[in-house]
Amino acid sequence: MSDREGRQWVAYYSPADPAEMGPPTTTAAVPAMLSLGRFMVEDRPPADLLVNLEHFGSIAVCGATEQVFGAIRAMIFELASGGQICHTSVTTVDFEVEGAGGLVSITAAREEEALKTAATAASAPGLQVYVVVRATDAKLDRWFELSRPGSGVAVILIGDVRSSRLGSRFVVGADGSGEFHGLGTKVQVFGIDGSTAAAVEELMVPAGARYPAPASAPEIEPSAP
Repeated sequence: MSDREGRQWVAYYSPADPAEMGPPTTTAAVPAMLSLGRFMVEDRPPADLLVNLEHFGSIAVCGATEQVFGAIRAMIFELASGGQICHTSVTTVDFEVEGAGGLVSITAAREEEALKTAATAASAPGLQVYVVVRATDAKLDRWFELSRPGSGVAVILIGDVRSSRLGSRFVVGADGSGEFHGLGTKVQVFGIDGSTAAAVEELMVPAGARYPAPASAPEIEPSAP
């Protein structure tokens, strides 16, 4: 795991008997511990990079387009499939993610609608995560205000966003490597390609019951850093 100052530590987790876990309305014990990749360090045992998204509030993911969206899919699927462990709901803003039809904790919205729901999301259980593709400059400050660390709302911004209010940046290379700002070491990024995601959805979702993405989603190409 990593905090804003780049310090790293290890936390071992032993899940309790599911029968002893609280209902979905309880507060999550480990919300939004997001695995971004595996450390690429020789002569060391494998170790994954976990980032506390709630601590940072906002992160920007940028770099090579195909690899960025592979990383974004992996993040969305992990956050949306944590069940009672993390109690995280995900809203994709102005774009569709392949393969999300089997995950009921994912919804889709336009930016203005998403901002309105985010303003009241802090009172909901768990963490509400908004994945925003190239937020308009006029609304970036609103996203930063809503996603203050510990607010119950977090935002993942797709694209080369630079702001003093941004929690951190995750830069993904064309070779599948990634660097989380402040760590100084690279990881092999966890990613899911579109065809794999679509194949999983076919197994999980009955025909005709697909993810309700907003109409006319724009073409997106996150800029390289």
